[in-house]
Amino acid sequence: MLIFPVQVPAAHQMEGHPYLQQKGFNAWLKSKGIHVIQFSPLGNMNSFYREVLWSKTQSRMDPITEHPILKALAEKYQKTPVQVALAWGVNCGRSVIPKSVIDWQIKQNLESDFAIEEADMKEIEEMDLKARFNVPSEYYRWPLYQDLEGV
Repeated sequence: MLIFPVQVPAAHQMEGHPYLQQKGFNAWLKSKGIHVIQFSPLGNMNSFYREVLWSKTQSRMDPITEHPILKALAEKYQKTPVQVALAWGVNCGRSVIPKSVIDWQIKQNLESDFAIEEADMKEIEEMDLKARFNVPSEYYRWPLYQDLEGV
């Protein structure tokens, strides 16, 4: 990305959610002044990942919104697990781009702008499983994501 840069990118869009936190890569991007935009901020909640060959194994994990940590924090903050997952990304200083075409979900997503206490952010760190759901490497015959924190 920055071997022979003419212009440093302003942003880098990548998969990111509590199951795939990529702390080292995110810190490197931040050190270069590159803003992170998280796609799939709800991990395996996207039904697409259950349909594509490259993600069938990972997508069978329990949905991120069923994780006990997110459920407990949702109760504490009087929010939904979806809102906690989205707020986690924002509290990490990133932009999150959840996908929805359903009015009530869009409204819920927009109500995810709240601060999460530092101790609770540390709890969410425990959820990192290095679980990437968008892994088309074999399909594209190219080693995508190689050497990114063991993923």
